[in-house]
Amino acid sequence: FDFFKMSKQQYKSFKENGGMLNLLRMAKRIPAKGSEFDFAKAKACLNLFGSERNIKSFISVVKEAEISPDEALQYALKKRIYSEYIDYLNMSKKLGYDLKVHNVAFPKNFREAHDNAAVAERIMLEEKRAAENRKKEIGAEKYLKKYEKQYSFTDGTYSIIIPHTIKEIVDEGKTMQHCVGGYAGRHMEGALTILFLRLTAKPCESLYTIEMHGKTLTQV
Repeated sequence: FDFFKMSKQQYKSFKENGGMLNLLRMAKRIPAKGSEFDFAKAKACLNLFGSERNIKSFISVVKEAEISPDEALQYALKKRIYSEYIDYLNMSKKLGYDLKVHNVAFPKNFREAHDNAAVAERIMLEEKRAAENRKKEIGAEKYLKKYEKQYSFTDGTYSIIIPHTIKEIVDEGKTMQHCVGGYAGRHMEGALTILFLRLTAKPCESLYTIEMHGKTLTQV
């Protein structure tokens, strides 16, 4: 125990909890009072986090969130959570939650709080994406007028329809199970043109998707 610079009591706890060097390294890594090593907690941390690297990442995140590392560690061990808690803290930060409020930083029902934050984050991202898409669509009006003039067509049986929103193109890709949704931005920027070939009698039902570059047909 002199070699490890521990008291006899500490060395006894060290041996009782496995006595391995990774246990000692973990005990040095986790928050503790004074110079004391808490080997029981270090063992619990090894079981939960798996490695020093993971706990280092965990402590870094909670410090960034201005949360007590020791309290966060106790909470994680009690709830048996690690990566999910990091996810929750990151989502909370994006959503502007006040993590200085104890029940926000350490919710009693963690699963419910995590799931609610995930839903709120998804809604926030969808709203942000919708606003960005609308901005692109407004900027694309000059291209859309050009598309209408150049490609709009019907022979009574079939019609060429020009999509005017990003959602239309994304929905087309989902319905047809292909990747046209990824072309929506370039369609709005005038880099290429996406067209829908539809039955004139059923203009809302997907039939064929077309990619044009000027007068050049690239994909159907």
